[in-house]
Formats: sequence, structure tokens, C-alpha cells
Amino acid sequence: MLAEWPFPTGWEEWHPDSAWPLPSLPPEWRVIGATPASARAG
Repeated sequence: MLAEWPFPTGWEEWHPDSAWPLPSLPPEWRVIGATPASARAG
């Protein structure tokens, strides 16, 4: 077992800019496992 990953990737200290907006999915995308709107409408 390794105590620490021996191959640095260069991304270890990266963090997204806190000023960036949260990403969102397009409205036509559906959540896996969610009930389709057509099934709820009836």
C-alpha cells in the first residue's frame, strides 16, 4: 500500500473560482430515476 500517490498530476491544489456560477443542465435533460412529467400529469 502506498502512503501517498507518487505521481503528481498538477491538479492537487486546483479549486474552482468562487465567482463562477453553478452549472445547470438544459431543461430537456431528465434526472435518471425521476418520474417522467407525462406520468405525473394524469
